[in-house]
Amino acid sequence: MGEDWRISSKNVLGEFTLNLLLTLHLTEERSRRSAAGWGGDQVLLLENKAGKNAVLVETAWDDLAEADEFFSAMQAWFQARFPTGKKSDESATGFSLIQDKEAHALRREGTTVRFVIGMTESEAPKLARL
Repeated sequence: MGEDWRISSKNVLGEFTLNLLLTLHLTEERSRRSAAGWGGDQVLLLENKAGKNAVLVETAWDDLAEADEFFSAMQAWFQARFPTGKKSDESATGFSLIQDKEAHALRREGTTVRFVIGMTESEAPKLARL
């Protein structure tokens, strides 16, 4: 994320919490199905020098199909959570948008899915390296 950001907290969400996160904007059935296959994660709360916070989550999935399902669900979640967001990237392995001067992104590499919520719009180019 760059030297302007520091990790202020580190933890694990787990399958149950990812399911709860998804149910904020998706159906219970889709959320449950999309959180199944969870193989691990780590969540970081980041803070920049200006006191702005962002959340970075890296998840691991049992197989590529499970990673794809979670990636697809999170893409729908992002669109529901940030309904007026302007898409800045949309591909088979990446999705990002900007709303209210904040950038939010999602990336899949193999069985790993990463997402960040709450970066400043000026730092959006960093999301391509997520």
